[in-house]
Amino acid sequence: MQGRFETPGSQSKLLASTSTAGKFDENARMSMSDRLLMLHTSPTKIPATTHVIVLAVEEARKLGIAPAAILEGARLRLDELDLPSTVITREQELKVFSNLQLLSGDKSVGLEIGQRVHVSSFGMPGYTMLVSQNLRVALACMEEFPLAMGLYHTVRVRESETETAVVIDNYGYSSELEVMTTDMCLAAVKTVVEDLMGFSTLPSRVAVRYTTPSNGHMLKH
Repeated sequence: MQGRFETPGSQSKLLASTSTAGKFDENARMSMSDRLLMLHTSPTKIPATTHVIVLAVEEARKLGIAPAAILEGARLRLDELDLPSTVITREQELKVFSNLQLLSGDKSVGLEIGQRVHVSSFGMPGYTMLVSQNLRVALACMEEFPLAMGLYHTVRVRESETETAVVIDNYGYSSELEVMTTDMCLAAVKTVVEDLMGFSTLPSRVAVRYTTPSNGHMLKH
């Protein structure tokens, strides 16, 4: 995805691209611990929060899909989603995403979910972003700690004299969920940028690169 954002006194561009599923760019900047986890840790061992699952269930309801169907096989009950004691893994989250995509028949459903992922959804890293000196420093949190923030991609910030590019890449899980999770991340980044800037904004340019994009997905964008 490629987009351009206008900010007070300057111009910034949001650039996000996806690589072939399962491949990892060693040049992506991130903490060593996150790099090791991304490369070598099974999703059954990576913790996750229930926040995005709650959003997925709400989106399913809007589409007329029963919450129980979305949670099928994820080893989660609906009443557990609101309990602070509930601990889940990335594997369970991916199962919910897979169910939603299958039952909705729409890979771009991630766009709807991502638009509702606000900066406060990221917990302490999110609040750190809110008190950062500027947008570049705030986005560095996503760049350095993608796993702590529940991201399925690496996030890199590139700058030039006139614009700033945020590159989203290196998805490494099921190729069937690449479009959905990438859309979710792209939409969430846009929402977070708006939260940090304090006003709504739209990209002037959008380009998405996938291994095998569908016609329906391209029309959605």
